[in-house]
Amino acid sequence: MNAVVSHMPVLLDTGSPDTQGRLLLVGDWLVCILVWLSAETHDDPQLHQKWFMEVGFGPCSIRQDTPRLFGTLEDAKAWVEERMGLRSDKFTRQR
Repeated sequence: MNAVVSHMPVLLDTGSPDTQGRLLLVGDWLVCILVWLSAETHDDPQLHQKWFMEVGFGPCSIRQDTPRLFGTLEDAKAWVEERMGLRSDKFTRQR
């Protein structure tokens, strides 16, 4: 699959102050929706300023009881690349 993982900013109606979201796309395919977790909304410091995957589709779908957190959008994109079989660096080069 020759596709690029991209993201598009969106606002999400989550029912909380956490409304900043991103749609992650592989080519034209929506593969997951992320929401930014603010420090003011969450008591758990491990959740502060992380990207939470609200929902994934296809190979990016995961069980609801397995929350998926990412420190950065780049981390999320790398995870999507791996799940979709797009990673070109699966094997470490020997020097």
